[in-house]
Amino acid sequence: MEGPTCPPLPDDVLLRILAALAPNQQALARLTCKAWAHAADALITSANVTGHQHELAASSGRSSTDTTAALAARLAGLPSLGSVRLGPAVLRRPAAAAAHLRALAACGSLTSLVLHPDAQEVCNLPPDVARLTQLKALAVVSATSCAPGAARGRTSTASFLASGGGGARGASTPPSAGLAWPGGGASLSGLVCLASLEVTGFGETGLGGLPGVVVARLQRLVLRGPVDASPLVGMRPQLRGLRSLVLDGCVGVEPLLASLSDLSGLTLLRVANLDFAWWAATSQSHSSPLWQLTGLRSLDLSGNYCRSLSEAISSLSRLSYLNLSSNLMDDLPDSIAQLTGLQVLDLSFNELQQLPAWMPQLSALVALRLHNNLLDSTQMGPLRRLPVLAALSLAHNRLNWCGEGLLGGRTNGSHDCLPVDEHEHEPGSPSPAAAAPDGSKAAAAADSGGIPPSGSPLRVLDLSQNRLLGNLSLLSSLQGLSSLRLRGALAHLAPEPARRCVACVSERLPGLRRLDLSANALSASLVGDLSRLTALQQLQLQDNVLTDLPPGLIRLGASLELLDLRHNRLQQVPIVVRSLVSLYTLCLGANLVSTLPHWLSELQQLRNLDVSRQVRVAVVFFF
Repeated sequence: MEGPTCPPLPDDVLLRILAALAPNQQALARLTCKAWAHAADALITSANVTGHQHELAASSGRSSTDTTAALAARLAGLPSLGSVRLGPAVLRRPAAAAAHLRALAACGSLTSLVLHPDAQEVCNLPPDVARLTQLKALAVVSATSCAPGAARGRTSTASFLASGGGGARGASTPPSAGLAWPGGGASLSGLVCLASLEVTGFGETGLGGLPGVVVARLQRLVLRGPVDASPLVGMRPQLRGLRSLVLDGCVGVEPLLASLSDLSGLTLLRVANLDFAWWAATSQSHSSPLWQLTGLRSLDLSGNYCRSLSEAISSLSRLSYLNLSSNLMDDLPDSIAQLTGLQVLDLSFNELQQLPAWMPQLSALVALRLHNNLLDSTQMGPLRRLPVLAALSLAHNRLNWCGEGLLGGRTNGSHDCLPVDEHEHEPGSPSPAAAAPDGSKAAAAADSGGIPPSGSPLRVLDLSQNRLLGNLSLLSSLQGLSSLRLRGALAHLAPEPARRCVACVSERLPGLRRLDLSANALSASLVGDLSRLTALQQLQLQDNVLTDLPPGLIRLGASLELLDLRHNRLQQVPIVVRSLVSLYTLCLGANLVSTLPHWLSELQQLRNLDVSRQVRVAVVFFF
């Protein structure tokens, strides 16, 4: 079966899926295969039914009006439905969109709606949105901004400078369509419960036409570029109830930022991916309205490409989350040391060559992101005295592991496992860190060259893409680690030193739950010692040269839930996998596997299987 020739799934198939899920309260088990990707994944984003909470994200395929009405009726039959996504396939047909929205209004329980309309010159939202009087959160996201080929994430410093370094971050995105609200916005006055509004990928948002009574109730407003934020200036009186404001890659923000002090109720502010002009006028000024928002607990100023920051940031004494990533910073203001309540600090994607001596004053710091800087092993001293640090990212730096090693015996890091939402961090969440060591233990650690006590709170560590050398026995002091990432950190080593490193990790960290050894040119003979990690739940071995797995890994059968073997040289599914009875996710993509063995049906917990991008695959289904 070839992917391009697969017919799209009709609505009656979706009906059968939903009917099978709801009565049994089961999650949808998915098989990812290239032959099905274009047909199934294009139409069903996700469908989950767990307990009393239903979540549906589906878009209709080619179907008749009758089946569309049947699907709408099925939606109305889910009395606890709380969240729905309607994609372009529904919204491009006004009659189908109206039928779905009327059915959702009949549910009476829908609180969250995400609309993904097609990119067009003017996007007219369905007027039936006004029927959803119980709606609390509405998001309108242009299909171009969520397409697989759309640019995501941060632009690297190198690519920014190569492009000349000019313009706003959002300028790289082509100008998008305008957004037209039903009845110019006036018909939405019945959305009395709406507290959150998000608009992404539209140049003109039409926000100025929304009823003032609706805007005044908003507590969360998110605009992601290239959105024109200038209409917000005239809406400041109605926006005073906002608690969260996100302006990401927007244009026309300067007048609003000049009057930020009017939004004194803000606790979360993200002003990211703008240009130098805004920084010169706002961030570096001691009198900027930004520093008057003393109630802020979460501040994100990432992606604005500025090397300095005003010392006035110390006035934001309630901050628990601060993101200064992607700003070309090579130094930090000393006044950050006064933010003693900081729990999460993101300094990634800058040009830091050394860490400030005041960093130990951030005694509440739980997560620290330092990846993609210019740090070397001699600059780690200030990190030795952070008493409750639980997650530390040092990936993509210039670290090695020689002599006493990193941090004088302590090695830390993580960025994808940090307890951080890079867009919005909700302050006040329980700290993942364990209790801090008392003063006498901290002093002893400092006297011994920074080697932490055995009770170190560090749980998550990422040293990916460094060049680690030397004796890894220093891991003995980090026995509390639950997650370790070493992607590409051993690739420069010869086979025997690499095997010894893997063996040392397995011996010194028996309590590991997650281990990433991807992109290290490892063969089966080099990973045999992983059988000691009997508590391991996730093992990532993608991008290596594996042709098989060592038989000793059967000892992981009771605990291992995820095994990633993509981009290796496997010609068949390793027989060891048959003993991994707890596997929930198995990734075999981009190998040379020609057939799937019959015994895969014995893995009763397996729900996610990736066999994409093989030379040829014969798939046998077991139901």
